[in-house]
Amino acid sequence: MSSTIAPPIIEATAFRDNIPAWNDEVGRGLEIEDWPEAGERASVTIRTSAFERHHFAALSAFSAELTIEGTLIRDTAGRGLGISSDPFTLLPSTAVVRWCSLERNQIAGTIIVGSHAEFQGTRIVDTAPHPDTGVHGDGLVALYDFVQQPQIELVGSSIERSARAGIASFAGFVRVESSSLECNAIAMNGQNLGEVSFEFEDGSGNSCGCGQARDQCKVLSQSLEPPEPLDPGS
Repeated sequence: MSSTIAPPIIEATAFRDNIPAWNDEVGRGLEIEDWPEAGERASVTIRTSAFERHHFAALSAFSAELTIEGTLIRDTAGRGLGISSDPFTLLPSTAVVRWCSLERNQIAGTIIVGSHAEFQGTRIVDTAPHPDTGVHGDGLVALYDFVQQPQIELVGSSIERSARAGIASFAGFVRVESSSLECNAIAMNGQNLGEVSFEFEDGSGNSCGCGQARDQCKVLSQSLEPPEPLDPGS
């Protein structure tokens, strides 16, 4: 007889006000990591929870399986949601993000590094640049980790009022369907890294512009500085 342990569920929980104690990369809300030495991969579901006012990152995952539903991530003085490969094993994360709201985060509303993520019915709004450097401020970032191309799908979602790009792909694959890119400085921007090219796929039903001024959903290729990838904090 075999037995399995159900993945943990975090529900109706608030994570708030983690500030740095000794360096600028602490002050994290919740971090989910694999355990390479034991060959174990974390699998977590988060529902109807809130992550507010963290310093470095609100919620981040490294080589983990993550489902997030009905959750608020806001007012992070760094990246709101980070979904990353493990920087040592380079094994990817996978994430499904449904019906969430990412608001007023800095640097990136969400950053996906060498991993797979699907966003459904999710809002990413008012992403600001870093207050000290004045750079970044992207709603969604897809970043190649020089091993695996990130794969992102955005369905029935909206990205609004990003200071720099609504979607910034650095050699990532991004599919956008039935989604709105509203009042971003740049709706979508793509850059190649090394020999790996960025890719955007139009799944139809998308809308771009600002208020009554509508435009085609175009992909630009301006030279933007990518945000630094996340590293595990433990």
